[in-house]
Amino acid sequence: MQYIKLPRDGRQVSRFGVGVLRMPKVDGKIDPTQAKPIIRYAIDHGVNFFDTAYMYEGSEVALGHALEDGYRDKVILSTKLPIYAVKSKDDLKRYFDEELKRLRTDYLDYYLLHGLNVDSWATTLKYDVLDFLTDLKEKGLVKHVGFSVHESFDFFKEVVDAYDWDLVMVQYNYYDKFNQVGQKGVQYAHSKGIAVATMESLHGGMLANDVPKDVEDAFADWKTDVSNAEKSFMWLYNQEEVSIILSGVSNLDQLKDNLRIFDNAQSNCLSDEENALFDDARKAWYKNVHVECTGCGYCMPCPVGVDIPTIFQHYNLLINTKEQKWVYDTMVVASGKDPSKCIACGKCEKHCPQSIKIIDELKNADKVLRG
Repeated sequence: MQYIKLPRDGRQVSRFGVGVLRMPKVDGKIDPTQAKPIIRYAIDHGVNFFDTAYMYEGSEVALGHALEDGYRDKVILSTKLPIYAVKSKDDLKRYFDEELKRLRTDYLDYYLLHGLNVDSWATTLKYDVLDFLTDLKEKGLVKHVGFSVHESFDFFKEVVDAYDWDLVMVQYNYYDKFNQVGQKGVQYAHSKGIAVATMESLHGGMLANDVPKDVEDAFADWKTDVSNAEKSFMWLYNQEEVSIILSGVSNLDQLKDNLRIFDNAQSNCLSDEENALFDDARKAWYKNVHVECTGCGYCMPCPVGVDIPTIFQHYNLLINTKEQKWVYDTMVVASGKDPSKCIACGKCEKHCPQSIKIIDELKNADKVLRG
């Protein structure tokens, strides 16, 4: 495992960090029994940064269980305040205390404001959340603070300049080089001495699986023995502005492959010619993606049971053969997760970090997938 020193922390952190969001689930919640051996295997093999959040169903509890027996002292632990749900100053301490209890710890290494946007930033200012974070640091309850964000560079810059942040978490990968905060934001944060952690490093797994032929062609004969996931990670760890590359793991085999990849994660490993291949691949991707869904599940559960991420996954794959249509009809329609059941309540759109017009796109997807 390769490590890098965080700008305002001084500790050596693994370039690969585990996001707990995509751990194995039972009944929609992360299962502590299944997650524990995966988390401990990661720690035993050099991973020391773990990220979770209040809203990730069962994740804080599962991580807390896994970090017993002395494992807590081996990791840099990050979780997030659900700032979108804060309705009063009293909520701040209530959520924080609950998260400490879930994680079975008496302090956090990093505490982030979760998914800042215009509305939640207004909440942050209204309830003096920045003062609350400062107080937590002064009391030693939190070592470092930051925020995660899925917004534009202009909004990102405003927030970065408003407080003395230690870490920012942004959606970033070669596909999203110019989306949301983008490369411009990554470089700006780095210039301010702020650590950058990337989320959706494989764009929800899209860059690793079911890659269209013209994207494969963009890489031509370059590193034919290297997986699409490894190429995507390579693009990230090539950039010294990126401190931590987060990726969710769903099973032990996936984790082991990531550990192998990050055994040699050196910055400045790509030539200009190789970087240009990723630009070509990104342009090819843009021709193939209809909906910018990463499968994060923030839109779920749907009040009427529509399986939004699965529907968009099928839509992006452009299912059109009889066999593929049978899969769609069986997995989605016959199972009662039919997009035509959408009641347009808008609950999903409020939580989507990609700002997808989910209601409209469900109609488009259903029309195309039914042929």
